[in-house]
Amino acid sequence: MFLAGSVIFAMANKWKSTVISFVGGLVIIVAYIVSGSLMSDVENETIAGLSDVFGINTYAIETKYFTPAEKNTISPGFSGIILWNRLIWTGLGIIILLLSYFSFSFKKKNQKIKKEKNRFINF
Repeated sequence: MFLAGSVIFAMANKWKSTVISFVGGLVIIVAYIVSGSLMSDVENETIAGLSDVFGINTYAIETKYFTPAEKNTISPGFSGIILWNRLIWTGLGIIILLLSYFSFSFKKKNQKIKKEKNRFINF
């Protein structure tokens, strides 16, 4: 969710449009769906685990061989694919947030220049 918030803030900051910010959210959802489709291929489990933005599929990969009782009682360690997944996506979120934060300004707005109306009346 940190990455999603960073992307949406960066897009809102750059283009100052709500619609474009929603597009950023849709891109994140599409990335999640693509990583879910990669998980169906057994040979690409590592790539699927690392490319999952939310870490849901990564958790599923790590607990694939757990019994139902183990899934209910044991939490997988914060190492391996889960650690690398969180480092990659948190790092990317921090980079995006810092880039957009340093370009943010309250003074700089997307203002349109209004033409002055001719106030002189010609007789």
